[in-house]
Amino acid sequence: MSAPKLRFKEFNNKWKEYNLYEILNLLGGNAFSSKDTSKNGVKWLKIANVGFGKIKWDVTDYLPSNFLKKYQGYSLTTEDIVLTLTRPILNKELKIAQITNADLPALLNQRVAKLIINEKIVDKKFIFHLLRNRKTVLDIESSISGTDPPNLGNNELKKIQVFIPSKSESIKVASFFDGIDKKVQFQKEKVELLKEQKKGYMQKVFSRELKFKDNNGREYPEWSQHKLGNFSERVTRKNSDLITTRPLTISAQHGLIDQVEFFNKTVASKNLTGYYLLNKGEFAYNKSYSNGYPLGAIKRLEDYESGALSTLYICFTPKDNVNSDFLVHYFDSTQWYKEVSLICVEGARNHGLLNVSVSEFFDTLHYLPCLEEQLKIAKFFDCINQKIKLNEQTLKNLQDQKQAFMQQMFI
Repeated sequence: MSAPKLRFKEFNNKWKEYNLYEILNLLGGNAFSSKDTSKNGVKWLKIANVGFGKIKWDVTDYLPSNFLKKYQGYSLTTEDIVLTLTRPILNKELKIAQITNADLPALLNQRVAKLIINEKIVDKKFIFHLLRNRKTVLDIESSISGTDPPNLGNNELKKIQVFIPSKSESIKVASFFDGIDKKVQFQKEKVELLKEQKKGYMQKVFSRELKFKDNNGREYPEWSQHKLGNFSERVTRKNSDLITTRPLTISAQHGLIDQVEFFNKTVASKNLTGYYLLNKGEFAYNKSYSNGYPLGAIKRLEDYESGALSTLYICFTPKDNVNSDFLVHYFDSTQWYKEVSLICVEGARNHGLLNVSVSEFFDTLHYLPCLEEQLKIAKFFDCINQKIKLNEQTLKNLQDQKQAFMQQMFI
């Protein structure tokens, strides 16, 4: 094939095949010493700062300002393209990004490379999108296989063949994907903003800073303190008759989920008869740390009628004196952390599990509003969650659309 399936109508010339090394070279960064670290000055761009299509400065280190002139060959400018050389691919995505004004001034560290592109042949932004195309990523992955850790260098580029259009067509294709990327980025930021707003509301609602009123504008009664055991009952039923063969795990993002869906394999014991049988609507506490959940996570079984759960979990079901939907949102907050932190000795872990006993867990104290206010709070957060889900679906649709265009507009 010498032309893509989908292209702009004003172009009909065949695309030319090149060795990737003919199109670009990799200029590796400098081996700066940790002793060079400065409190401020020039940003020190390391492997950890290169994300998927974007530079991230979650952790920012600096080099002295005078290094910018001293190491001029490693300085970066707007629209430079950088990529990770060590373990450059994660989950079939290449760690590559374009430098913006917000990233400057910056110096390039070792194991990160700047792309030196032959711009007489092709537009540099076209190369940025080409390298993010799934087929190209797979070719790169193949070229670095067999090394541990996988390392990308100019020799690996020589193993990869790519098809390149005329310079004018490459500019138009790059501009098209730039437009899609802007839409994707805008939607990502919208989703993140909604999630941050939700966090803010959760903090204010469950700390009782933000109060709801009834339909007549009157304030609800003050929240009252209850032991967990007063509004829930422990679930200890066993899956002895193999009522379910679905082993569950807790994911911070997805809640209680089938292990096969989450891990692409079963990590549970082959014999699930000794596991707890959890039914839809019941809760489970995972006492181990997970991302964003330093004291573990409590989730309700939502997506299946039942599932099998390790006896390392503490399972419970709400009583009639509490709204189950309210508890879902309450346990998604961090308001209950303080109580759990009081009953687990810091650093006391058994195979990664917090040292929390069942009796102490059910003795933890929680402030709850009246049932009517619980229902109102639950509906409030349900609406926010629905809005987040709709915007996440819009984001996924944009990402899927981009992939479909990439498959048809590159060779």
